[in-house]
Amino acid sequence: MTSAIEISGLDELEKKLGRLESIEILKKPMTKSVLMVYGETQTYPPKPKDSNYRRKHSGGLAGSWITDVKVRAKTLIGVLGSRISYGPYVMSPRKQAWMHKGRWLTTDDILEKRRGDIVGDFEAAIRKVIDE
Repeated sequence: MTSAIEISGLDELEKKLGRLESIEILKKPMTKSVLMVYGETQTYPPKPKDSNYRRKHSGGLAGSWITDVKVRAKTLIGVLGSRISYGPYVMSPRKQAWMHKGRWLTTDDILEKRRGDIVGDFEAAIRKVIDE
């Protein structure tokens, strides 16, 4: 997923703590956000009517997701991706196959669904430091 969410107060936080200390403060809400979106990838939609397809809940798409939070070039990055070859055709906003559209949420759909929670977690962490 290459989506972004805008967070208020980042400049003020960085001015108070500096870039690297600010990143340390933001790792916790970033990790929580990545895991929140990951949790939503574990929910499968109902099977299509009259389908005899048997899903693999543990070893299939649900079991293929990886998460990471890392710092690169003084930038905090949250990563969510699928290691399974067909993952993008099921949940990628840019590659989702026609038969999954409208049934499976894309990763962008999930991010949008959880946007308020994610922004709230980041802004609460920032306010806590700024208000000290």
